[in-house]
Amino acid sequence: MIERNEVAHALGLGLAQLYECERWDRGEVRVYTPFLLPNRDPIVLFLVPRHGQIVVTDFGLAIPWLKSNFAPPMLTPILRGHIADVAQTLDVSINDGQLEVVCSRSSELADAIHRVGDAVARVAELRRLMNPNAVSPLDSFEQPEAESAVDAALIHSAD
Repeated sequence: MIERNEVAHALGLGLAQLYECERWDRGEVRVYTPFLLPNRDPIVLFLVPRHGQIVVTDFGLAIPWLKSNFAPPMLTPILRGHIADVAQTLDVSINDGQLEVVCSRSSELADAIHRVGDAVARVAELRRLMNPNAVSPLDSFEQPEAESAVDAALIHSAD
């Protein structure tokens, strides 16, 4: 029987290897996440001490990236609504164009880093709303070839 604590411990060890941290600038910590922007650049977050708390922030990466790469210079009300929906879904704040989560305890950091990284990735993917023909990294995967009529039916039913 698999114990929940064993799985949690294994996940913790494995996930820790996906993140890299380094000191940055004026005491902030830069965190390289396993999340990627649509152009496959890594999503980098920052841990910033502020008023006895730690703020996990993208320092304004996501929204300007979206505007400069795939959207018109001004965000449309619909696109702003989608960005707000992403933030609300992941319980992430938008503060002066930055996606962030404020942590009062270090035990909250792992969850906050994951949520902000996920939010940055989701906001960047909103470019598909502005450009439906935009190519996703997943579009480059080839479909498996069918070996029989049943396989062909299963492959096409998954599309």
